[in-house]
Amino acid sequence: MRIELKDAHEEELGQFLQTIFAMDQNDLQRTNASQCYKMLKSRETEFIGSSLEPLYWHSLSFELFHLAQQALFQQNEDAKALLNESLSAAHQGYDKPWIAYIEGTINYLENNPEHLQQNIPLAGGNHVTLKKLLMGLEERGYPNYFVDYGKK
Repeated sequence: MRIELKDAHEEELGQFLQTIFAMDQNDLQRTNASQCYKMLKSRETEFIGSSLEPLYWHSLSFELFHLAQQALFQQNEDAKALLNESLSAAHQGYDKPWIAYIEGTINYLENNPEHLQQNIPLAGGNHVTLKKLLMGLEERGYPNYFVDYGKK
């Protein structure tokens, strides 16, 4: 996606999003997700109405998803609410493969293999992860994110 930036402020906002992404990707456990989320929320109003607004919502969704993953690994019941928040933000960012990935993950947690399977071909590069989640449901009959997410 090519975005024409309007001014120096939008240029700075773009750099901010790149910084957030780099912080997020710093480790595989996504331990910076909470800090990234807080940083994004603190500047939300600056993105609304800008050409970077869809990227902002995608970034926010991304961090919420990583917070949900942390909750899932810790078997914390907040995970589903975080996934729903992530989905809501994703809908504002208009990224269909990302939306399908979040929906597929929610379908997995709801033990709904039929709907999960429908999201696999729509999830872009994340289709591999959704396939692993589906395989876990089919093998076991219930979700175990810690086991299924890490499958090879």
